[in-house]
Amino acid sequence: MNTIEISNADVDAFLDTLDLSGSESMQESFGAAALGVDFCSAWPVVKTVLETIAAQVGFPANLAIKTVITIGDGIHARKCG
Repeated sequence: MNTIEISNADVDAFLDTLDLSGSESMQESFGAAALGVDFCSAWPVVKTVLETIAAQVGFPANLAIKTVITIGDGIHARKCG
C-alpha cells in the first residue's frame, strides 16, 4: 500500500504560512467563516465525516482526505487551543 508520512514539523511549517489570526482574508479563504460557521466547533464533526469517507475510498482520495484531516487538526490545535 502506498503511504506518505506527514510529520508534525511539516504541518507546522505549512501552518506558519497561513494567517490564523481570524483576519478577513483568512475568513474568505475558509468559506465556512463567511457562512458564520465556527471552525473550532465544527472541526470535530467535519473530521469525523472526513474519516468516515476516507475509510470508504481508494488510495488517491484516501491520501488527500487524510492530508486535509492532518492540516485541519493542526489549524484546530493552533486556533482553538
